[in-house]
Parts: sequence; C-alpha cells; structure tokens
Amino acid sequence: MASSAAGRQELHQCWQFVAAVWLPWLLITHAGLCPDVTNSSKAGSKCQVLPKVCIDQNIYVLYSNQHNPRHELFTQLPQLKLHNITMDYYGYGDIWGTHFQRPSPFVRPATAGEETRELAHPQFSRCTIPLVIYADDLYMYGHFFANTVATIHMMQQDGTLDDRHNLVIDTFGMQLATFHRFILAPFSHYDITTLSYLSSRLPAEKPESYNPDGQHGRCFWWVAGPVWGLVSPAASPIHALSSQQLHWSGYAASGLGVCLVHCAPCIAGNKSCCAHSYIV
Repeated sequence: MASSAAGRQELHQCWQFVAAVWLPWLLITHAGLCPDVTNSSKAGSKCQVLPKVCIDQNIYVLYSNQHNPRHELFTQLPQLKLHNITMDYYGYGDIWGTHFQRPSPFVRPATAGEETRELAHPQFSRCTIPLVIYADDLYMYGHFFANTVATIHMMQQDGTLDDRHNLVIDTFGMQLATFHRFILAPFSHYDITTLSYLSSRLPAEKPESYNPDGQHGRCFWWVAGPVWGLVSPAASPIHALSSQQLHWSGYAASGLGVCLVHCAPCIAGNKSCCAHSYIV
C-alpha cells in the first residue's frame, strides 16, 4: 500500500511538472509565438548559433556534451570572435579618442561548481531564442542604422531571422539610447533588452516583456550570436529598409522619424548628412 501511495504521489508530481512547464510551452508554440529554430541554423557567417546555453553576467556557459571537456563527445569550446568592432560610450559617441576595441565575449563550459541554483540546475527555454547583437559604434545613430539595423533587415529578408526572436544588445552595462528601441521595434514582437539585464541574477519568476516566456530567464536551448553589426554600404538594401519607416512612424511622434529620412541618402553615398550622429 505504501509503495502504491508513493507511486501515485510520484505520478502526481510528474503531471504537475507537465502542467507547469510543457503545457505552457506547447500553447505558446501552437500560437506561433516561438521563432523557428531551423531559420536560426541558417545564419551562417552572420552569427553563430549555440545550443544549451546559460548567460550569466555576460558570460556564455555551455551545457552541451560537445562542449564539455570531460565528456567523450567533446570537440572544442567555440570562440565568439569579434572582428574590428569598435565600442563607444553612452553620451560620448562623438568625442574623439573615447572609442575602444571591443573584446570577444567570454565562453566557458558548465561545471559542478556553479554559484547559482539556476545554473546548477538549468531549465532551458525552448521558445526564447535571443539574438545577441554586438554593434559597431553602438551610440552613434547613423552608424547603428546603416550597419546594425541594415544587417538585421537583411537577415529577415533572407529568412534567417523572424520577428519572434528577442533582440538583445550588449552595452557593457550602459543603458540603451532612446533611438535603439525605436528603430529596432519593427523587427521583434518583444521589447528590446540589454545583455547585462538579460544575464543578471534576477529571480526567474520576475515578469518580463522581452521574451515569449513572459518571465526572466537566462538559460536557452538556442542562442544566436553575435551579429557583427557590419555591412557594406554598397550591399545594404537601404531602399527596402527605408520603407520600414511606415512602421516606425507608428511607434513614436518624435524627431526620430526625421532622422530616419536622412539616413537613406547617407547610406546611398551622400556623406553630407552623415557629419554627426542623430541622438535624441
């Protein structure tokens, strides 16, 4: 009788787990809120897709067997190399001599000595696929629009990215400028967030609007990153991109709309309007 009661309790706990974890995931997947992971796998040179990752205070912690040095399937630890990405500071984007070369992100395997419970016993989100953006000259409006936004637009046009990904920007712990959320809004259903916030050790049950799960989370079945944020002006589909301002105009009635109009001739070759960054 005791074993039968224990069996029923175990079955009940199993169903509780299904109700708490799998059913919500099935519902949001069926509702079409989750991005298609097969699209992310086609990212190629634009970004690197990593499986089973927790991001802890800007550090990528890998849980896949192929990234575990003690496992027989271990191959190697991936390196996220950033090539010639220049970082500027919030409020100092136009000051000569304040830029620096952005270091490559830190990547390590998961260990038996993880400091937080979330990393010691990770629950990987199957629906949230962060697209981590390492942008060149992050706080210079014209550069960000011409390079990073054009790259994201190209990825959506070729089917690599859809608007169900959540966009995450590495800011070195600084806040986003006003224009970041504004010009990236048409490219995702969810709020734009920073890597430092996404990877912070906040409670997992904290409600959030930057992902389809609706709560804070740092562990994912898939992470796409980094987007280099660099695109040749000659290859940039700026005319198609400028048509997006029809969507932008609905997000805010501010001077940012004027900035968007001026960006198109800049990228098309008219450098006279690119003398300064548009920061509102």
